Amino acid sequence: MPMPDLPVSALSISSIRTLRQCPERWRRRYIEREYEPPTGSMQLGKAAGAAETQSDHHWIAKGEPLDTDQVLDAFSDEWEIAKGEDVDWRGEKPDALKDAGASVLRAYHETVIPSSAAPVEAEREMRIDVEHPDGSAVEFVAYPDAELADGNVIDRKVTKQRWSPQKADADKQADAYLAVRRVEGDPASGFAFDTLVRTKTPYAERVPTTRTDEELDRFLAEILGAADEIAWRTETDTWSFAPDGAWWCSESACGYWSSCPAGGLLRRRAAQAVRNGGGD
Repeated sequence: MPMPDLPVSALSISSIRTLRQCPERWRRRYIEREYEPPTGSMQLGKAAGAAETQSDHHWIAKGEPLDTDQVLDAFSDEWEIAKGEDVDWRGEKPDALKDAGASVLRAYHETVIPSSAAPVEAEREMRIDVEHPDGSAVEFVAYPDAELADGNVIDRKVTKQRWSPQKADADKQADAYLAVRRVEGDPASGFAFDTLVRTKTPYAERVPTTRTDEELDRFLAEILGAADEIAWRTETDTWSFAPDGAWWCSESACGYWSSCPAGGLLRRRAAQAVRNGGGD
């Protein structure tokens, strides 16, 4: 089928989230390909996820996951790779982050993994075409952390706070993975977020959530709506900013903030105008 005139080959849940938060940030990331340094927390999640993926692949191949010490060794190696990248640490100390990651991974392997079904897929690339009413199709891509032998799909989160059932119910990542599985013709039996909570006493828990067919239909419609919006914004070169007061429009949350006309650049210009006698 023909595809809408988009500047990207496929949409994903992360790209749609970025578009909804700030179209200008989407433009700079996906069209201009401007580098946005990851935060320390993002690198922690990346290293922990890579270590768990190694464990998943070992489980699939050998019939058992890596033991805790093996996972921690894998995490240490992955952390050194992640730490070597251009990271915006935002006041967090790398060594303290690494220790926190090791602690929650240990808790995860001691409490959640022993009672979990084995994975049958780990970070499988899932691609579907979402049919548009005009006869075109929008490609959507997803990479679930693990698909389990009991039919469930899981996504892992390293987080500072416990996830409530309400938070899991509101997260669109579940919509995305479950919708893709349904379009593939192999609906998942369930979905859960495996949360690795790096509080003072670290712990891990599996937080299940469900979606109705109507909710999955709405998510597929959201993909088409995002594609239409991107096509329109690209054609008209119309790129708005985050809503006033949005927490993600700040120096601590956006890597583009300092050079954004609606962020730090605006504030520097206003301060300069005041210094030059042009402000109120």
